[in-house]
Amino acid sequence: MTTTDQAPAARELPQLLSGVVAVLPTPFERTGGEVDLEALERLTAVLDSAGVHTLTALGNTGEVFQLNAEERRAVLAATARGRTRAGLIAGVTGALSEALESASEAERLGYDAVMLHDPPDPLAGERGIVGLITEFADRSPLPVVLYVRTPRLGADALAELALHPQIVGVKYARHDLHVLGTLLERPGVRDACTWTCGLAESMVAPMRALGLVGFTSGIANVRPDLSLAVWRASRAGDFDALAAALRPLLPFELLRTRAGGRHNVAVVKAALALTGADAGEVRAPCEPLDARAAEALAGIVRAWPASV
Repeated sequence: MTTTDQAPAARELPQLLSGVVAVLPTPFERTGGEVDLEALERLTAVLDSAGVHTLTALGNTGEVFQLNAEERRAVLAATARGRTRAGLIAGVTGALSEALESASEAERLGYDAVMLHDPPDPLAGERGIVGLITEFADRSPLPVVLYVRTPRLGADALAELALHPQIVGVKYARHDLHVLGTLLERPGVRDACTWTCGLAESMVAPMRALGLVGFTSGIANVRPDLSLAVWRASRAGDFDALAAALRPLLPFELLRTRAGGRHNVAVVKAALALTGADAGEVRAPCEPLDARAAEALAGIVRAWPASV
């Protein structure tokens, strides 16, 4: 990359993680189901030009667990090609050695940080997870964002990890705000890294009350302007404006999170198709929308304001 193409410097990570962090879907071709890299590059460029602060490749919305190693590498490369100014986070998973290889690839492509997914092993214990994350952070060539999604890590373990010098951010994607609130009151924990609402627009308001300004977003893939309006109100601490900006978006988020989130990705992809940016279907075990949900989604998207 040329100097003008370089990613934002690491010193800017707190600002990147305090903004809108869009989690990109992985588009699939309608015929054959292969990854549509051109569509991904276009989508990345659209979000980048719209002013979305940070883009996450290979998050859960990107169906990371449905992709093989070759596809994951291709997704990282296509996202990097589409980016001009936004920050880039690479989701990584798999065995420790595989995750570290992915982190090295992300560094080569100009990513700013990596996000280690929660270990999928159902037998993983708390100390084992802490050990895995600590070793990954110790050896990662890029700063690490901690993804907190399951209840397997208690407050003591989270505080320990947040204080790790290589962990620069925490994407908090749990609803137990009482745990988060007490955790942030521990000495040094709040300021050790940047804390981000990891549950998208639906939880921005309560997490903003605890001081978290940035948030992840799926809606930003479809209407980045609406997500950015939410962020501006969040940054200002204007809860009346925040409530107004969130109001048209909450039905969309409710559709994504119902039934344990089984339609989380399908809602985003179907909304993209409705707005002329087809990203294909989801791969199993994600589930496509049924006719009733698709009709509801179409009504939600039609009700969105034309501009903000």
